[in-house]
Amino acid sequence: MSSKPGARWYHAVTVRLAFWHACVLLVLSAVLGIALELGLGRQLRLRADDSINTELAEFGDLDFLAEPALAQTDFEREAQARGTHRVWFAVWDATGTLLFSSPLQAWPTWTRLPASAQALPPRHELWETQARPDGLRARLAYSRLDDGRVVGIGHALTEDTETIHRFRLVFALAIGTMVVCAGVLAWLVARRALAGVARVTAAASRAACGELTQRVPLHGEAGREIAELARAFNDMLDRIERLVAELGDVTNNIAHDLRSPLSRLRSAAETALTCPDDAAQREEMLAMVIEESDRLVGMINTMLEIARTDAGVAQLQRQPLDLNAMCAEAFSLFEPLFEDRGLTAACHPAPGPVMLPVDGQRLQRALANLLDNAAKYTPSGGRVDLTITQTTTAVEITVADTGCGINPTDLPRVFDRFYRGDSSRRSPGSGLGLTLARSYVAAHGGMIQVRSTPGLGSAFTIHLPLPPG
Repeated sequence: MSSKPGARWYHAVTVRLAFWHACVLLVLSAVLGIALELGLGRQLRLRADDSINTELAEFGDLDFLAEPALAQTDFEREAQARGTHRVWFAVWDATGTLLFSSPLQAWPTWTRLPASAQALPPRHELWETQARPDGLRARLAYSRLDDGRVVGIGHALTEDTETIHRFRLVFALAIGTMVVCAGVLAWLVARRALAGVARVTAAASRAACGELTQRVPLHGEAGREIAELARAFNDMLDRIERLVAELGDVTNNIAHDLRSPLSRLRSAAETALTCPDDAAQREEMLAMVIEESDRLVGMINTMLEIARTDAGVAQLQRQPLDLNAMCAEAFSLFEPLFEDRGLTAACHPAPGPVMLPVDGQRLQRALANLLDNAAKYTPSGGRVDLTITQTTTAVEITVADTGCGINPTDLPRVFDRFYRGDSSRRSPGSGLGLTLARSYVAAHGGMIQVRSTPGLGSAFTIHLPLPPG
């Protein structure tokens, strides 16, 4: 999955997923194999014990053992028929002396009665599993009769051992084949599942080269998580593309808006240089330089404030504040401006105090920008209304006017930096007031909405959510 030519193949996610899948399967299979082998060994031992129990019942018959010569002959005949290396029979007296037995060539160490068997009480049995000198395991049983004699029977576990070995071989081959196949299938499945990641990687590489128009195709078969990743990546590309476009617009607008004041500064400086003897004109030009410089500084400070607020760097100084009082104070500052322009203006507070933890200075500045725009774009004889309402979830502050309104094509972009519609370019301004107001309101967790009809006016509404509880 790596796009680097020098990346090692085993660093790929698909290979690692396949490897760990195979490892987990191998461990689980080993645990299962051990459990099956233990179960199989137990069943084989129970089968051997059942066979020995049957023979103990037969050879423990006192009538059978009453004739030693006959018993010896039967032991030898039975051992020869089944293989002297496979079975063993013996009888000891009460003192532990061997009376008779089957051939003991394969069982040389079993001529003596074990001390544990010597201590057996009548009608009790002793079971053991031991290894013969040739390495084969054998199952042994001793039983004391009522007359004190002890009968011993041994079965070599040759077939059982071979069965266990065959089981191990078959199980190992089966598990090995299954692990290899599972690893390959896991690699194929992981590769298919991560195909969407490869598409996202390819789109990211194209975006790094400046190609922002391509999007990651959404395929449902790739899985919900991969589809969500592709969708989130496409949304990120959309936002980056919009930001790049906005950056171009901002750059153009900055160049346009800064060119005029810089040109005026240069013109004033040249004028001051060409008339060194005219003190009044020189003072006038210097005053113009200071005014334009202040305007540029104010524009730059506003840009920085917007950037700090949008980035969350600016810390809000929140404290409980009555929004009715704050709006009334802001409105009173603009009443002389409304009167000078011949506008009818009114403030409509909400009933009762509206307390909300806000940064009063920043929120009042956002409201001042809205009031200033209302005064600027409302002709004489018009009306401006400031209304505060409180709902169950939010506080709404609306600035409505009967001005020229906003063109529908300009409405989606009125909050963009430096954007000024055709109707507003005749008025002084930098196109940053609404952007700053939106940033301040968004920092409070709220939003600004606008409704406008060309020729009838506009209404800007600040929505501030109430704290929970």
